[in-house]
Amino acid sequence: MYGWRGTILNVDLSSGKIDKEKLPEDMAWDYLGGRGFNIKTLYEELEPGVEPLSPENILVFGTGPLNGTPLGCGRMTVTTKSPQTGFFVEGNNGGFFAPELKFAGYDIIVIRGRADKPVYLWIKDEKVEIRDASHIWGKTTWETDRIIKEELGDPEIQLRYIGPAGENLVNISIILGNRARAGGRGGAAAVMGSKNLKAIAVRGSDGVKIAHPTEFQEALLEIWEDLDVDGSKDPFTRIWGLYGSPIVLRIQQEYGTLATNNGQEGVFEKVMDISGEEFLKNYVVKPKACFCCQSPACSHWCEVRDGPYAGTRTEGIQAGSTEALGSYCGISYLPAIIKGHALCNELGVGMFSTGTTIAWAMEAFEKGIISSKDTDGLELRFGNHEAMLQLIRKIAYREGFGDLLADGVKKASERIGKGSQDFALHV
Repeated sequence: MYGWRGTILNVDLSSGKIDKEKLPEDMAWDYLGGRGFNIKTLYEELEPGVEPLSPENILVFGTGPLNGTPLGCGRMTVTTKSPQTGFFVEGNNGGFFAPELKFAGYDIIVIRGRADKPVYLWIKDEKVEIRDASHIWGKTTWETDRIIKEELGDPEIQLRYIGPAGENLVNISIILGNRARAGGRGGAAAVMGSKNLKAIAVRGSDGVKIAHPTEFQEALLEIWEDLDVDGSKDPFTRIWGLYGSPIVLRIQQEYGTLATNNGQEGVFEKVMDISGEEFLKNYVVKPKACFCCQSPACSHWCEVRDGPYAGTRTEGIQAGSTEALGSYCGISYLPAIIKGHALCNELGVGMFSTGTTIAWAMEAFEKGIISSKDTDGLELRFGNHEAMLQLIRKIAYREGFGDLLADGVKKASERIGKGSQDFALHV
């Protein structure tokens, strides 16, 4: 097959059985890949009423025909039944995992069952094995990344893993890779944790066949010309290529749609303190990008050099970070937002879901619906970045008040009641 590699990798963690199935050609053409493959698989296999955290739920990682080509970037989709909503959760994330999976020879991974102890999946071309992960259970995502690469002796291995939040079945936990590429808001990592699956590691040595290389190259050059930072006719291309998505906050501010103080306002007076310009000027170390991405700086490696959060180093600050952990919570101290972003990634919680849940709690606190007796002594007022950072940890480990918030803003507001459901922001 061209584009696709032609193989579905089925892994049953309960039995330990690993099976390689030929990708049906009609499925490839009808559903293309990623979201299409994943939804088809869930629809056909899941029985009505399956509990999301039961062994009967399945977890699907899907790539598309362009992954592993210069046009394909690094996007992939992870899909499962959500423990947060009872519907399906779908996360689209970037990095280098999807191309590497294609290089190893697979289009889809379908995870079934539940291991009787913590494990990780190791894929090296044709060789696929389930390995013990007891020594990395409880570790952060960054620690997991380092330990597995050292254990397997290859720094170029690509991974998807969960942090403590996924292990603790937090409903707003996410699956990560490349230390900052996240997907699966709605508890995909909790499903992975319920299966005792800590990580998937992959290394491939093959390539992706292209049916018409010359025509493909011509189309590729045309697309690159349109997206070229210097030559694009779209003025937003250059801005995005320099600042990444944090520049969006300024645009939202101008439209009056920058959610502030849990959405009570649409303008944040201190927006420039958390703007893309401030971030680039004072915190960015170097630009980063996913596999073959035409945008040279959609992501950045950044560092806080002074103040109470000095030494914080992380990657992938997005508009979602500076809004959810910033304006949503009334926080204008960018080093605290960077620290919160780093904590979310290392502990494996979705920063947007976490930020909106904390912002709801802050509004409930300020309206007197909850008090410091409910919040483990934390003064949850808008702008209190110390309290926000403590809550991120509490959510990831389901400690105290964090246990309530770990199920997301909808369920938390339903449990608290007293009219707090009216300002719980969710879809």
